Amino acid sequence: MDPTTFVTTKALPAYAIFACCVFVLGVGYKLAFLVYCLRTMPRGMTPRPKTPYPAEGTSLLRALWEVTVVSQWRFWAKANPITFVGHILYHVGFYAAVGMYTFATGVYLSRNSFESPSKTVPLVFGWFEHTQDIFGESGRLVSVGGMMTPLFVAALFSATIGMAIPFVMSALKKRGMIIPLDNVVKAAGIRVDGLPRNRVGWSRKAIGLIVLVMDGAMLLTFLSPVPRDYAYIIHVSFGLTIVSLFPFTFLFHEIARWRAWGAVKRRAEGRIA
Repeated sequence: MDPTTFVTTKALPAYAIFACCVFVLGVGYKLAFLVYCLRTMPRGMTPRPKTPYPAEGTSLLRALWEVTVVSQWRFWAKANPITFVGHILYHVGFYAAVGMYTFATGVYLSRNSFESPSKTVPLVFGWFEHTQDIFGESGRLVSVGGMMTPLFVAALFSATIGMAIPFVMSALKKRGMIIPLDNVVKAAGIRVDGLPRNRVGWSRKAIGLIVLVMDGAMLLTFLSPVPRDYAYIIHVSFGLTIVSLFPFTFLFHEIARWRAWGAVKRRAEGRIA
C-alpha cells in the first residue's frame, strides 16, 4: 500500500473518529460546566422590581436586531470599518462552508445508513469532487452538483480574505479603534489597541493563523493543479483539526452565541439601553 492510499483510507478515517470524539467530549464538558455554574453561582442580575414607572421596553424581534446588529454597526463599524468588513467576510465564508458540509452530510445520510469511517469521511469531506453517490450521474443531487464547487470556492475566498485582514491590521498596529467615534474622544487622543495579549488573545491569534493557512491551502487546491489525493488530504486534515480544537478555543463562541439571548431579553424589558 503506497503512503497516499494509507493516509486516505486508514489514517484520515482514524483521525476523523478521534476528532469527532474530542469534539463531543469537549462540547459536553463545556455545557456541563455551564450548567454547574448556573446552578451554583449567584445571578449577576436579579429580576427588575415592580415600580409605578415601568421601563419602556420593545419587541423581542427589535431587541434581537439592536443587540446583534445595531450594537456592532454603531461602534465597531465606525471605529474600525476595515476589521469590521474582515469579520463579516470571514463569517460569511465560514457559515457558507459549514452549511454546505451539513447539506452534503445530510444528503449522504438520507441515502445511506452510517458506514465505516473509511467510506463516510471521503464522501462527506470529498463532496467537492462531485462523488457519484451524491452529485454524480447516479446521485440524487446531480442537478446541483455543478454549482456547489463555485459556491464553496467563493466561501473559501471570502473566509481567506476576511481572516487575513486582522493580521494585516495587527502588523500595521491598527487592530483597535482607528477612527474616533466622537469629537470628545478625538480631542482626548484616546486610542484602543484592541484585544490584550493574554492567554485568550494569543489563542485567538494561533487559531486564526491555523484557519488562515487552512483556508488558503484549501483555496489553492481549487485554483492550482494539485492532485486530487493531495487536495483531499489537505482538505480533511485541516478540517478535522479545527473540529477537534473547536470546544477548547475561542471558536466555541460560535455555539455560545445563544447566551446573547439574555441581553436580548433585558433589552426587550427595557433594563438595558
